[in-house]
Amino acid sequence: MNIGNARVAGLQADLKMSDYQYSLALTITYIPYIAIELPASLVVKRVGPNVLLPTMVMIWGLITALQGLVTSFGGLLAARFFLGLAEGGLLPGVMLVMSQFYRRDQIQLRLALFFTSASLTGAFSGLLASAIVGMDGRAGRRGWQWIFILVRISCVHSSLCFLRTNKISNAGGDFHGCICACVLLHSSPDSDVIQISHRERERSH
Repeated sequence: MNIGNARVAGLQADLKMSDYQYSLALTITYIPYIAIELPASLVVKRVGPNVLLPTMVMIWGLITALQGLVTSFGGLLAARFFLGLAEGGLLPGVMLVMSQFYRRDQIQLRLALFFTSASLTGAFSGLLASAIVGMDGRAGRRGWQWIFILVRISCVHSSLCFLRTNKISNAGGDFHGCICACVLLHSSPDSDVIQISHRERERSH
């Protein structure tokens, strides 16, 4: 979505790309994206979602922000390739983790909210991009470069916060809140809270 907004803001013209080259830059992202999905899901179970998922988001956000520094078509291709490599394992990893913590009668709503939030993000990204384009010329950067840099810095910051958090806070006695905090913050796959989640699942059958 960001690259579409950046194209409108002048990315294709500044990098002197043809329409074919722009389409190639979009397509190359999906090659590593598809290839990494299965291996990433296997690694999530081994390493733990508390480490791997925030790390992938952080790397994804950093690479997206670095797209604002490219000066050629080749540089954009390289950035898009590594972007797909970093992003590909995130969605299946989240789906895998959620399926382990929620019962079948609970997971549908949460998956629906997850995909709805992604759609809403795309719906309003154009408004945010139009505001960022107004920074054209700041620090010698074009407006499309600021779209990449500013929008994804928040991903890096959020991921660092998750990785630095050492305990669950404000989860209280809410099972679902505790599980969400567990997955995103710190707990290991053999922690007490995950054992509780398995007992809840067994009682639902």
